[in-house]
Amino acid sequence: MTEAEQAALDLIDAQQQTLVELHDANSEKDRTIASLNEQVAVFQQPSDAVAAVAQRKEWFDAFMGRSDTPEYFRSVPRPRLLG
Repeated sequence: MTEAEQAALDLIDAQQQTLVELHDANSEKDRTIASLNEQVAVFQQPSDAVAAVAQRKEWFDAFMGRSDTPEYFRSVPRPRLLG
């Protein structure tokens, strides 16, 4: 085997090793991204719940703001007692 052939084989080996290292790094990156996506999903659940509670509270406050005023109670017909 000539020196040029050996150099070519060494270069091929180095390229293969580089590809293996890149594959390993890419796999690690994918695992990190998956982990971060899971963390975002876990974080998103409580924030969605907080948003839903805030929306319901806003609705309830708006409802109570209208229905607990003296004007509202005066405008609501009172049931007539039989007798």
